Amino acid sequence: MKGFKYIVFLFFWLAVVTFSTAQQYNFKNYTAKHGLANSIVNNIFQDSKGYVWFGTQGGLSKFNGKSFKNYSKVDGLISNDVTYITEDKKGNIWIGTAEGVSVFNGKGFKNYSEQEGFKSYDGIYCILSDNKDNIWLAVRGGGLCKYDGKIFTYYTTKDGLSSNNVFSVVQDKKGNIWISQSNGIAKFDGERIISYDKDPAVNNKTVFCSYVDSRGAVWFGGSSGNGVIKYVGKKFQEFSLPEIVKDDFIGSITEDKKGNMWFATDHGALKFEDNQFHLFTENQGLSANGVLSVATDYEGNVWIGTQAGGVNLFNNESFVNYTDKDGLTSKNISVIAIDKENSYYLGTSGVGINIYTPSLNTFSKIAGVKEIENINVYSITIDKQGLFWIGAQEGVFVIEKVGNGKFKFKKEYKKIAGQQVNGALKILENSKGEIWIATYGTGVFVINKEGEECFSTQNNFASDNILTLFEDSKKNIWIGTKDAGVIK
Repeated sequence: MKGFKYIVFLFFWLAVVTFSTAQQYNFKNYTAKHGLANSIVNNIFQDSKGYVWFGTQGGLSKFNGKSFKNYSKVDGLISNDVTYITEDKKGNIWIGTAEGVSVFNGKGFKNYSEQEGFKSYDGIYCILSDNKDNIWLAVRGGGLCKYDGKIFTYYTTKDGLSSNNVFSVVQDKKGNIWISQSNGIAKFDGERIISYDKDPAVNNKTVFCSYVDSRGAVWFGGSSGNGVIKYVGKKFQEFSLPEIVKDDFIGSITEDKKGNMWFATDHGALKFEDNQFHLFTENQGLSANGVLSVATDYEGNVWIGTQAGGVNLFNNESFVNYTDKDGLTSKNISVIAIDKENSYYLGTSGVGINIYTPSLNTFSKIAGVKEIENINVYSITIDKQGLFWIGAQEGVFVIEKVGNGKFKFKKEYKKIAGQQVNGALKILENSKGEIWIATYGTGVFVINKEGEECFSTQNNFASDNILTLFEDSKKNIWIGTKDAGVIK
């Protein structure tokens, strides 16, 4: 849906924007390939039954958590270019489109046209079901339209609006109807329309979207360069957006369950949290930077509709990526172990073991133990005595942590029970304190107080190619193989 382009911007206060280049957030992306009607998503809405609806430029999509059900003109929808979706008190779904309005009762569509007294002019941009079950429609070119269930009543410049191009309508907690227009903001208090176009923060700006947050504040998003305005009590406050989005079109606003505000911008999904802006882009996992719509569902997920990138589901869980740029000596990490001090040990291919210290957020390499500096690590086990057993392609190595991040070499096993040890894929200390070693090519080795044992095809064991080991609650050892299944 196209907006107006104006370059007007006033600074009210400065906020900080942060970008997390190393952090990959958990976005789940849905496009037309997954069943969405179209990958351009104008609007998102969750109904009282929990279904999430998407207004796209290719029709209406209903999502049940697993799959999409799509509706188009073929099914009775008045237009495939869906601009807005809401629900009335009876559970009917109202759908605004570029060509008029449709109502879906769960079985079929009823379309309103001039025959019923409704004229859509240049399209429906927003629909509100108020606390008295009246339906308010923001009509571009036709002003604000109220439907009481029987007749349509239009409010235009003749009634106090500064423009007939109305883009958004919301109701605040006091019952006032707020109207966003192409050149300002107005309020209908039930009796008259009050214009705020001349307020210094409003200043005849084109305001495209609006939202009432959980605290009762009314937020307004402007077209290109017109920023974000917040109305609290009796005062409008203008925000200075981050430089990268200050000229962007703010197409939608929502609030998440933690009270953070989200804005749809041309450069990504902008989150306002603790007086800071955080911009989520393709670098953080978003499917496309051009965001058209944002909405929050009952579970606290934030849905982000994009221009040609479909819709993204963000559940606030994140992935942090660490590479050699962050201090790792290798990008190939084969195993991770954690000690009692909450330090992380990362086995690599050919460059030994890295240590990650969370309290410092730093990486270092185990140094001073030349025997393990260039080994290919497959397994790391810390036994009850605090010794580190390292399984590698080159054999089995034992080291000890002596404090201050330093280690000393204890022992190397190239042979156990007289047999060559290669490719030690898994090391397990069982409940008896025995060390079990799974190797690929030479079977299973056991080290205990009595001595050493080897189980291989040479002594009628089922396989030499051992992939993993596990001890169950009954102290049985399970052995996973490549070519003989599972052995207990």
